[in-house]
This record gives sequence, structure tokens and C-alpha cells, in this order.
Amino acid sequence: MKHKILKKTQTNSFILCISMMVIIALTALPACETDESMPGENPEKDFGECVEATVYSLDVPEQIHAGQPAVFTLGFIKPTPCNEFIGFQTNWSGSHLHLSVCLEDYAGPCITVIDYGEEAFTTTFDTSGMYTLHFLGTSGPDSLQIHVQ
Repeated sequence: MKHKILKKTQTNSFILCISMMVIIALTALPACETDESMPGENPEKDFGECVEATVYSLDVPEQIHAGQPAVFTLGFIKPTPCNEFIGFQTNWSGSHLHLSVCLEDYAGPCITVIDYGEEAFTTTFDTSGMYTLHFLGTSGPDSLQIHVQ
């Protein structure tokens, strides 16, 4: 079996061509947006227009203490697998916390199959007392009373 041996100029041209393709491919990739918040924190963000997901399950800590982070786990329904989770939108009004699970508003072609997601939401209640968590449940707007010690 004969092997074709490339001349040095052909080898250099081949390496240059491959290098250029790699550089073009890397510059064509979109830049990643980083979130510089601390792990477990959910800074309030304005997502503009987002698809609000329906919450079908909500795990609440057994005890919540004022001044300490409380982690809630929300199970939610995505209209399609293409609607990716982008964050939580919060709005405090006194002792009422309005919480929305925001999904990317995907307008491209996608299969129409309901998909599920689960994310942890962390917040800190400043003082003890009763709070009301408002969210979009499976039957429409829903709320849950939370006792903070």
C-alpha cells in the first residue's frame, strides 16, 4: 500500500487552512452571558417579555427563619421543550411575594409536547411573621401562606 507524502508547502497550507477554519468557527459562536450573583441567590431581574410557567409543585422548607435564606423548589410546566428556563421574576408588596417562573419566549418551530422543569428559588425574609407567596398554579392564580419564625 502506497502512502502519499505531502510536500512541506502542502503540509503548511493544510495546517494554515485548518487553523483558519477553527478561528472562524470560534468567532462565530455566540458569547455566553454570565450571571455574577452568588450561588443560591436569585437577584431580581427584569426579563421583559417572558412566558410565565405554570407551577404544579412547590416544596417549602419545614422551618423558615427570619434573616436566613429559605430555599423553595418549584416544579413547573413548560408549553414546549423549547421554552427554556431563564429565571424567577419577583415583586414584593408588603408581606406579599409575587413569584413568576420565567421561560424564554421561543417563537421558532418546536414540537408541541408539554415538558416539565424544576428549579430552586432562594429568598430571605427580613422579619418573622406571616407572608403570602403568589404564583401561577395549574388552576390559575394561586397563593400559599408562609410562617416565618
